[in-house]
Amino acid sequence: WERTWGRATLRVAARVCVVSQLHAQSVANLRRVADRSPHKLVEIPNGVDLQAFAPGPGPALRRAEGIPDDAVVVAFVSTLDRAHFLKRPDLAIDAVAASGDERVHLLVIGGGEWLERMRQRVTAVGLADRVTFLGGVGHDRLPDVLRASDALLVTSDRESFGIVLVEGMACGLPTVSTDPVGVRAVVRPEKTGLLAPV
Repeated sequence: WERTWGRATLRVAARVCVVSQLHAQSVANLRRVADRSPHKLVEIPNGVDLQAFAPGPGPALRRAEGIPDDAVVVAFVSTLDRAHFLKRPDLAIDAVAASGDERVHLLVIGGGEWLERMRQRVTAVGLADRVTFLGGVGHDRLPDVLRASDALLVTSDRESFGIVLVEGMACGLPTVSTDPVGVRAVVRPEKTGLLAPV
C-alpha cells in the first residue's frame, strides 16, 4: 500500500498534513514530499482538551487499587497487543525493576491480547506487588488516572507525536520517555521531560 497508493496519494495531494515536521522527516515517502514540494507539508500538531486534562486530585484511585500512600506512582499508557508492541510495555516493566526503588509503583493503563503476557513478565521480574494493571480505560477516565500518578513513563521505539505525553503534561505530570522522533517534537529535554535513548 505504501509503495503504490501511498506514493500516488502523496503525489496528487494539494496538501499533506503531518503531526510534526520531525516525524515527516523520519518517513521516507513524506521526506520525498518535503524535498520536492516543501509547501505541500502542513504541520498540525495533535491537541489536548485542557478542560479535561488539567492538574487536580487523584488519590481516590490509588486507594481503590490498594496502592500504598507513600508509593511513587508511574503511569504507562498503551494498548497491550501486537499492533502496539512498539510502545514497549516490557521495557516499562524492566525500567521499574531496574530502578531499585521499592517505592516505585507502575500503573499500566490499557488492555489487550498481551495483558496476560505482561502480567507474567511482572511476576518473572519480581514486581507482582508493585504493578497495577487497570485494563482498558475510556478516554473520559484517562485524566483522573493520570492525576492519580506522580509521573508518566513512555518507552516507545517509535512515535509520530506522543499525544499521551501532552495529556500527561497537561495534568501536571513530569515525564520520562525514550526519544523517538515524534517524542522529540513534544518534549524539550530537561525542561518539559527527561529523555533516554531508544
